[in-house]
Amino acid sequence: MEEKKEKKELTEITLIKRSGKTKDGKQFDAFKMVKDNGKLIDAHFRKDCNMSIFADGNKFKCKVGYLQIAENYEFPRVYVGEIDETSVQKIY
Repeated sequence: MEEKKEKKELTEITLIKRSGKTKDGKQFDAFKMVKDNGKLIDAHFRKDCNMSIFADGNKFKCKVGYLQIAENYEFPRVYVGEIDETSVQKIY
């Protein structure tokens, strides 16, 4: 039996990276996704994501196969996964 692998429809999103520091002095990167209406929403990544593709730059466009908005928190957040690494474009 052969299983047909269906291509998932990829969604194009825009991400903004902001660097920050904790009280202890440790550096971290926080990501926001730009929604269609221009509002920002916190972005969290699944473990299968390769974060090294976002090392250079502060704003990116990319295509993802997994996108889920969790609104059961005080501030909504989006979970991103299955990033198509060939589609990542650095805007600035």
